[in-house]
Amino acid sequence: MTVPRTSDPHRPSGYGVEVAPGALTIYNRCTDPKSHWTLSAENLSGGTREMPLKGSGIFIFGGMTVPANADPQGGPAPSSPGGTIDLKLLTTGEIHTNGSIPAGVGNLITGGIFVGSGVKAQQVVNNGAGFQVQPTVDDEMLQPELPQCCHRRF
Repeated sequence: MTVPRTSDPHRPSGYGVEVAPGALTIYNRCTDPKSHWTLSAENLSGGTREMPLKGSGIFIFGGMTVPANADPQGGPAPSSPGGTIDLKLLTTGEIHTNGSIPAGVGNLITGGIFVGSGVKAQQVVNNGAGFQVQPTVDDEMLQPELPQCCHRRF
């Protein structure tokens, strides 16, 4: 069996995995640590149960990178400096997503809301009816039931 190649220079990577960007992607890829963005985004939602978003839903990442071969057991991740994002507030409604990860690919991850390295998140509030992850044809994982409203302060 041939495993599809997923390596893409536009995807953040670390610890042997890559993150698939989202329908809304905010990614400060600048290699200069002086590049600093401030972001507030409210009332975002995307996809439906019938037509989920492909890949991640909302994807916010700074320019800091972790080597793809970093050892997760080795303590703090070594990182290359880069641009940062100060996420003041993110509020969402329902986010429906289908990661669209091909069968046999174990080094690609997605998320309904994915906030990654290089981002200092102060407040993220999900006002949707919970995350709805649409499994792919080959996905037999059970999806946990989540509360009607998820709030998290950072």
